[in-house]
Amino acid sequence: MSLTRFAAVFLLIAAMGLMQNSGAATIYGIKPNFLLVAALILAVFVSDWKIFTIFVLETLALASFRQGVESEVVFLATISLLAFIASRRLGLRPLINSAVFIALGTIIFYALTAFIFFTENLAVAAVEI
Repeated sequence: MSLTRFAAVFLLIAAMGLMQNSGAATIYGIKPNFLLVAALILAVFVSDWKIFTIFVLETLALASFRQGVESEVVFLATISLLAFIASRRLGLRPLINSAVFIALGTIIFYALTAFIFFTENLAVAAVEI
């Protein structure tokens, strides 16, 4: 990956983190998880695991503003790394891989972090996915 592309992706992740943390992209009370989506898309399109790790670390830094290790950050890292490994094994096209990872990653992330969210707000969860 060239330095220009690396810088562009790095700045794009920073912009997504700013949008997510500021609430600027909240739609009818639903706050999209841009950082999770960014990490899952990058899992498909970035081939070098070292560069992918840098992007995931940036994503994790933007996802957490409190002291200590939050469970959401651990789940975000785990899901991202599993998607990176799985994308190398799947023989599907990158666009299909991205769609599958975003859907499954979102379901798994919210099932691990807020299972009650699914049971009480099934319609909102379906819209968010």
